[in-house]
Amino acid sequence: MRALITGIVGFAGSYLAKELLDAGYDLYGTQLPGESRERLRGLLKHISISKLDLRDSSATTRLIRRVKPDMVFHLAAIAAVRYSFDNPSETVEVNTTGTVNLLEALRKQESTKSILTVTSSDIYGIVKPAQLPIKETTPLDPVSPYAISKAAADMFAHQYFKSYGLPIIRVRAFNHTGPKQARGFVVPDFCARIAAIEYNKMKSEMRVGNLEAERDISDVRDIVRGYRLLAENGKPGEAYNLCSGKAHKIKWILNRLLGMSTVSIKIKRDSNKMRPSDVPILVGSYDKAWRHVRYKPIHKFEDTIEDTLEFWRTIVRRR
Repeated sequence: MRALITGIVGFAGSYLAKELLDAGYDLYGTQLPGESRERLRGLLKHISISKLDLRDSSATTRLIRRVKPDMVFHLAAIAAVRYSFDNPSETVEVNTTGTVNLLEALRKQESTKSILTVTSSDIYGIVKPAQLPIKETTPLDPVSPYAISKAAADMFAHQYFKSYGLPIIRVRAFNHTGPKQARGFVVPDFCARIAAIEYNKMKSEMRVGNLEAERDISDVRDIVRGYRLLAENGKPGEAYNLCSGKAHKIKWILNRLLGMSTVSIKIKRDSNKMRPSDVPILVGSYDKAWRHVRYKPIHKFEDTIEDTLEFWRTIVRRR
């Protein structure tokens, strides 16, 4: 099977590349010009990567015609919620228009057997406690430019299934983390700063934002296994949550990491790190993914954050 991953050099994309190569796929990928391929070290000789900006509809169509993928995993996106508040137009162009351009190219190709579009649990927005855990039937109520762009992409994907019969499976991925995740997300941010303090690269103080939010955070290796299982055996036209089914308070995550640190660190609240709007709690149900493709997480969250801290210690030590 010939698989194409958009955004293959990204965090989840690099893990998905290994997942698919281990499963025997013939692998292709896209990246933006100038993006680093560091995360794919050791895998590059097995992958054909093209430079592509999905906002360029003509270039997107040419690439699909050339590659003729059997499967497509659409991961390319602006993924940072805070960045989206400062850059809403760019976020919509990349996440929504880029998705439409890809679907149009695939509609013209007419040979792809499975198309996986990845959106986000953020599209559900603020959910009342009585509605938790979040299921695929939970109404969408996005509260950030990022979430709105992803909700629109989700809706376009469903429309292309209904209107044109494209074999599209929508995945609403909840937060995921692990080694190689860049700064700008809570776990790698905490880990990078702890490592910098341990190696005397910054003073022994961490400024933090909202520690009361609760998030369902998975290991990235579980999530990409879910992507493969759904692309292979999921039902076209359906939406699936991929998550851990458990919520951790950000304060708990920070305290666990501080307990792993070799130094004492002072914590200070910083109002500049607070988002204009934030979702108090996100916890999902992966029951549908279990029933359809037997997906369930296998990595312990404590091990995931410890692996991520060790990764950042290695990065900081080398600098």
